[in-house]
Amino acid sequence: LPSGDRGRRKSRFALYRRAKANGVKPSAVHILNTPQDSKAIHSRGQHSISFTLSRNQTVVVEYCHDNNTDMFQIGRSTESPIDFVVTDTSGGGKECEDPSIAPSTISRFA
Repeated sequence: LPSGDRGRRKSRFALYRRAKANGVKPSAVHILNTPQDSKAIHSRGQHSISFTLSRNQTVVVEYCHDNNTDMFQIGRSTESPIDFVVTDTSGGGKECEDPSIAPSTISRFA
């Protein structure tokens, strides 16, 4: 909210299809016996996430490009990868006693 306007506002975001889809989808799942084995699965050309379930089991999920899905990032930062910046007023929308305090960020959207 602009400084001085401390009223509670509902926000709307219009999402439109991107010119080129940037989504990903799971492509392969690998179940490994040791976390060290996951290093052999990782590839520079492909995104992957590894989950260590126990000392003896790691799951690596590889992802590939999805031409039918657009992804949007919502966060607290104003950096360029963030599509929508979300902030909160001080005190959760209540009138702030000290106007010099900047609005806080909403950590649950990070």
